[in-house]
Amino acid sequence: MDMRTLIIDDSKNDLDLIRQSFVALTSIPSITSHCDTSTTIPENIDALRYDLYILDIDMPEMNGFEVAKKINSAEPDAFIMFCSNHDEFVFDSFRLNTFYFIRKSNLRDDMTEALHKFISTYDKENTDFIIQQGSSVQKIPYTQIVYFEVTGNDLFVKTENREYRIRKTLKV
Repeated sequence: MDMRTLIIDDSKNDLDLIRQSFVALTSIPSITSHCDTSTTIPENIDALRYDLYILDIDMPEMNGFEVAKKINSAEPDAFIMFCSNHDEFVFDSFRLNTFYFIRKSNLRDDMTEALHKFISTYDKENTDFIIQQGSSVQKIPYTQIVYFEVTGNDLFVKTENREYRIRKTLKV
């Protein structure tokens, strides 16, 4: 699994701790991880494309909630986690389609739980249904599949744009 992450925190010390924790937890053979960090919010934040964003909430130029809104408007399926010393913002954070809230006071344990949940979810969302007909192989991301239908020995795979017909059943 390839994973691109952006971590933003205005405190260099906190940023280093978050990155170290993140890198330690994603250093497993099945994950190829690329992690960028920043102490400021990139001007083109809504044009960037990452699999995961880890944001501080309390930042000087724009708070993490405003950053999350910009990311969500440009990339509605983005995974966003907040990492903050302000535990009182946990409920506010979930109004923004937040994937997880990491408490800096419990960084290691919260980061471990958050990343396990993220990897499990991300891995499922980035899995493909394979259609093999003769020498032709086609991959359809499960996220694009609307439904499966079986009629006799024919399996129909319906996406928003197309319907595939395969001579196959769903029996295990």
